[in-house]
Amino acid sequence: MKFRNLFTWLVAIAILGTTPLTAQHGQRVRQLPETLDFKVTAPSGVPEIPFQLVNNHIIIPISVNGSEPFKIILDTGMPMTGLALFDSDKVKALDLSFEPGMRVQVGGAGGKGKHFEAKMASDVAWSMPGLETTGGRAIILPAMEHLTHYHGGIIGAALFENFAVEIDHDDNVIRLHDPNRYQAPPESTSAPLTFKMGIPFVDASAKMVSGSNVPITVAVDLGASHAISLNTDSHEEINVPEGAVKTILGRGLSGPVRGKVGRIAGLDLGGYDLRNVITGFPVSKHQNPRGIDSRNGNLGNGILKRFNVTFDYQRKQMVLEPNKRFGDPFEFDMSGIVFQQSHERGVWIESILPDSPAEEAGLRPDDIILSVDGIDAAAVGYYAIREKLREDGKSVTILYRRGIKKREVKLKLRRLV
Repeated sequence: MKFRNLFTWLVAIAILGTTPLTAQHGQRVRQLPETLDFKVTAPSGVPEIPFQLVNNHIIIPISVNGSEPFKIILDTGMPMTGLALFDSDKVKALDLSFEPGMRVQVGGAGGKGKHFEAKMASDVAWSMPGLETTGGRAIILPAMEHLTHYHGGIIGAALFENFAVEIDHDDNVIRLHDPNRYQAPPESTSAPLTFKMGIPFVDASAKMVSGSNVPITVAVDLGASHAISLNTDSHEEINVPEGAVKTILGRGLSGPVRGKVGRIAGLDLGGYDLRNVITGFPVSKHQNPRGIDSRNGNLGNGILKRFNVTFDYQRKQMVLEPNKRFGDPFEFDMSGIVFQQSHERGVWIESILPDSPAEEAGLRPDDIILSVDGIDAAAVGYYAIREKLREDGKSVTILYRRGIKKREVKLKLRRLV
């Protein structure tokens, strides 16, 4: 599903130790000082880092203390200047030096908003193509299998606060420019950014199906896989459209993010008009993760991937150039299957949308998906499988297991949103 991994990394971080600090209602607290020493090794002076786009997440390779590269999500919603890693055998092998007496409480979107305890490591060196750094910190988060099938951590402010970060979605490469020398391309458009607790916000205009144009201010969340989510509680004219589908929009650190999925008629971002945009409408308790005010909503990479975009924090601007994806239609899952994945079970059905092709075909929650049109689900992952379930009118064959029996069923896909 389009919103399967909504990473709303509007995290509340509390560092508790010799200098007790607390976080109330998601308020971001003062971080301990951190001095990152960057060394640009790219001959051109502009590091170029290749990336993969998986589930609309930008994945870059980062080596930690000389390790084989971790697959790390690049995320504007990660306000901490360090590197976050999910605990694993690979992380344990790093033999990191943890700060004594230091506890880190981390919370995020979804569920009941509970905190998780994490560890803080110091004197961490990390590198990527064309760039090396020393003197950093790393937060080691608990392992969360439902979030980490294809990546091992997150990085954000460490790059965005020190470089003008150009994301070239045409060539799948990131370029890190000296912010003092960066100049926006003459054919581009600049959208002003404002900041709150390290999170960038941008103004836009949402055209509702009623015809009204609603001025909105939304968090720019590169680590969110959806196109846009809007908070109905934030403006009287932001309404859930008729026919919207009730579902799990995605998952954050604290659990599932629930709400409805529908379409708005259009979105004006930086003077560019995007039409018939798939939009999430979170339930009230999931509109402002950890109590952090996300204004009118959250802009994700389902929109941003349609541009070659540069984040220039020094000039407080987001530079936009439409790319080859700009005119692609916005589509939602057409099967009615909400997937999950684990190492033990593989790809399985978490829930089924009512009145959907999946329900009509007799699929049920907890059925194990073995293949779709002969493609092994466990081998390619449910993100790749999900992409095959977005073609209106297409018939697909699903092989699944229920209990000990294998069964096969045909689904004829259709638009649900």
